[in-house]
Amino acid sequence: SCEFPVAWTGEWYQYGKLSSITVNATVLGERTCVERSEHSYIVYGDSCYYCIIVNDRHENVIQFREGWCSSEQISLDEMCSNIKSDDTLYSMFRVNSKPIPCPFSGSSFTFTYDKGFGECATPISLGEKCTDESKLLLKYQACPDIERSESNTEELQCLAVWNDGRNKYLVGTLKGRSISSSEKMYRCFLYEEKTHHQGKVAYLLAQSGEPTCNGLTTVSEGSPTIKLTKVDKEHNRCKYPSWITEHHDWRSLDGTKVYHFTNKNATLKVKVQNADEDTFHEEKIVCHNLEKLHPSENTQGYKVKLIAHVTSGCDIGYVCMIFHKRDHHIIELQQSDEKAIMPDEACSLADTSTMAYTTLISSSLRQRKCPNPGRYAVLGFAPFSVSSTPFRRQRRNERRPSRITKRRTWHEDVPQKESYEQQRQHQQQYHHHLHHHQYGGEHYQQQEEQQREDCKRTSVQIGCASWDQSEIVIGKTCDTEETTYYCHGSWEEKDTWYTIVSLKTNEASSNFGQTFCFSMQFGRNAEKTSVTGRTIKTKVSEQGFWLTKLDRVCRRGHIQDERFYTLVSEDTIVRTATMPT
Repeated sequence: SCEFPVAWTGEWYQYGKLSSITVNATVLGERTCVERSEHSYIVYGDSCYYCIIVNDRHENVIQFREGWCSSEQISLDEMCSNIKSDDTLYSMFRVNSKPIPCPFSGSSFTFTYDKGFGECATPISLGEKCTDESKLLLKYQACPDIERSESNTEELQCLAVWNDGRNKYLVGTLKGRSISSSEKMYRCFLYEEKTHHQGKVAYLLAQSGEPTCNGLTTVSEGSPTIKLTKVDKEHNRCKYPSWITEHHDWRSLDGTKVYHFTNKNATLKVKVQNADEDTFHEEKIVCHNLEKLHPSENTQGYKVKLIAHVTSGCDIGYVCMIFHKRDHHIIELQQSDEKAIMPDEACSLADTSTMAYTTLISSSLRQRKCPNPGRYAVLGFAPFSVSSTPFRRQRRNERRPSRITKRRTWHEDVPQKESYEQQRQHQQQYHHHLHHHQYGGEHYQQQEEQQREDCKRTSVQIGCASWDQSEIVIGKTCDTEETTYYCHGSWEEKDTWYTIVSLKTNEASSNFGQTFCFSMQFGRNAEKTSVTGRTIKTKVSEQGFWLTKLDRVCRRGHIQDERFYTLVSEDTIVRTATMPT
């Protein structure tokens, strides 16, 4: 019996064939195995017997030479004796083959290339290893004085390497606009590693013009030839600040990004959730160079600006990054959207004023004192916050299971935001009710109606429910249901307080619930004087106060918009005086 090696089983591509070639134990395409002796085979097909001598180069590459057609089967030695070493060498590449790491040490390269019209060396072209080490990104630059040179980007994926005597070969696929899809993008390379007198490692490559390995005899002749030189970027001179790397792991508030700093404090690995929410991709961000800040921008040393080299798949380049220390367990990150080819362009071309903020929290959050403690009432309509697993309690701290299965949440959109004038009227009515409640009133029925109206209001208690002032409690004024959030840190920026909170849950766990951001802003003190008969009443309320609905990011911008609620302090002072007669 005659059988082909089991390792050959599968689908293969051969240049010039209209469809893929199927190989199994006895069949190679349209030919059947008849006789075998080591690497020599007699096969039958198209009414002919052939001898093929096979070079098993790699699990993804088969090469063979083929003899003449014989209408009758003769001995294997006689049929194969007429095959010479200079006969055509056919190459087959496995379809859907498993890639291998590219054989070039290093992650960054410069290169020159020659398409037969002279070497294109200025400007220099760049090569970058992708996140997947089987891929190399080649960024060709156009040279003004070299014919057929052009700016182009190609992605090389390495599939096989082998030695043939002193020659080293590489097979891969190329993706780029200069490659015809009809050629399946397979290319063969002859390559040679050399060391410069300066100690730099260079690779000389000759590329095949077709999806074969024919005609590759020297690294100086190819279509094109490439000289790839390893670049030492000296990233080790740049390190992320210690106040960032003292916590090796950070995550965004919504959990879609996870950041991990390596022990050497120079490399950051980011795991980013994809749009389908089920898969992730990884990014590698290496600190390249620290940028100088004006002393007025960084008086406490809690801000750093740097250029970083980013690798995300084969999306590679330099970005501008700004880190802000907000609290021991909270930092914020700004990063430019576009990747620059050259490091000097990363921050010079980026508009830092428009760069979005990403708030990051460490894996070891702690409770912190909430800012601006006090008791407040929300003016206008405000939904009561109860999430899927809130911590609920009665006003007398009696815990009981809730039968409520569905409520609106604090961060849902309100049906319609009241105008400023309506809010002001509500504020006056609310303070008027408080005055009558404290000093007595003549109309008990009106007080009852006012009390029922007040019970519809939402109250916000900041730092009043715990000894360490680390909780925000939101609930209806007269209801037994409340939602509690833990404060984890806050900071002030342009007259706005930003506070990171987490939902307090019933679960007995050391971990905190979902994390959010509150924004708060104060206005000026409000004072109103009224005269009734001979009595002068002056009402001095606390400052006007605006509080955001919960969000998974700390948004910047004008605070008094549809995302914010207006609050009034319940600690209102009423001064009464009598006019002189």
